[in-house]
Amino acid sequence: MSPYNAPYYQTLLTHSNLSHDLDFYNYHIDVPTYQFPPWFERVLAFAKRNEELTIARSATMEELMAELPHIIMALRQSLASNGNEALDTAADEALALTLQQALRLGINPQLIPTIRFEGQVIGALLTFPNVSNVLRQQRGAYDPAVFGTAWQQSTGIVMNGFGILPEYHYLGGNALLFASLKTLTDEMTHIQEDDLIQIPETA
Repeated sequence: MSPYNAPYYQTLLTHSNLSHDLDFYNYHIDVPTYQFPPWFERVLAFAKRNEELTIARSATMEELMAELPHIIMALRQSLASNGNEALDTAADEALALTLQQALRLGINPQLIPTIRFEGQVIGALLTFPNVSNVLRQQRGAYDPAVFGTAWQQSTGIVMNGFGILPEYHYLGGNALLFASLKTLTDEMTHIQEDDLIQIPETA
């Protein structure tokens, strides 16, 4: 289960006659001590030699929202290539609503970098402050003041979406995205933990 799920979820779903379809993996990283393995450094060096591949960060949430259609397109196609159902219109709107709410709560837009090829957005990394404990404590009740404080004071982040358009696979783009996130979290000294969640076994 994901970090924000209550412990009883697995039993509840099993007893509701739901069956296993696809495994999703969660990974936990201790930010202050984590170092990339040698193989990752080799992939990263390979990707950096391609001058057409660049990482972009939005200085403001307004800039990030302007990129939203391109981010959704990249995620839609990358999810489909991994054997998942592509995002539908409702999911597109949910993602837009999430980012708009993030604007009101004051999320750092640099937590959502995009990767570009020849200036075109070909992928993105969706990262948010980890408010899993607050989600459980609130028991489904949404209080903007509570969540706004939690987002500002969170010492952890959650990465729950990333992807690159299929035609740009095998260029090392994921390595560039992850390296850019590590650089940012190293600079944000209050960030201590990073959870990568809902990574499908087909990815």
